[in-house]
Amino acid sequence: IVICKSADVAAWFADEFGKTWRHSGIHPADWILKMKVERIYPRGFGLSVNRAIDDLLERYNFTHVHAVVTPGNDKFILRKSDAAGMSAEDRATVAALPIRQLIGSLLYVSQRGRCDILPALTKVAQTVSSPSLEGWTALKRIVKYLKGTKDVCLTFNDECDTTLRGYCDSDWASCSETRRSHSAYCFMLGGGVVSYSRKKQTCVA
Repeated sequence: IVICKSADVAAWFADEFGKTWRHSGIHPADWILKMKVERIYPRGFGLSVNRAIDDLLERYNFTHVHAVVTPGNDKFILRKSDAAGMSAEDRATVAALPIRQLIGSLLYVSQRGRCDILPALTKVAQTVSSPSLEGWTALKRIVKYLKGTKDVCLTFNDECDTTLRGYCDSDWASCSETRRSHSAYCFMLGGGVVSYSRKKQTCVA
């Protein structure tokens, strides 16, 4: 992938690159790692996963849902023990829901530029061994958020800051079941998050 300010620079790079490796030439990119390259004129581009989100909405029959502005609610606490109190009818309902498949699809989207859903998604993923109706409700909220923000993408232009910046932080005993803390980091390039991680610490706070 070649990103430069002028066609002359791209042509020079192609000539230099061709001295060592064979290639078919420099062409405008349409897709990068299954992310759509959106042209933002006059001199910029964006990386979008709106097609993957549309496919997800159609696959899991969520095309009719209304959009929300946040992927989760901080006051909403999800526990593995929620599944223990379910009735037999609710257990049968949950068993028929594609919870694991939807989590996998959302993880796919999150790894391609939509890491803003990861905090809410990891909370649900931690209870996948004991699925519940509360977990399904939390997943649907994430999907509703993606529907309302599917055109959000990572954008870059010749005026953006190309300095790679990293941030890290941790909370304190945020897991209500294990009393463990979470550590997280993110790296930003041009004002957009390009790498993100949030993990539960191994020690108890």
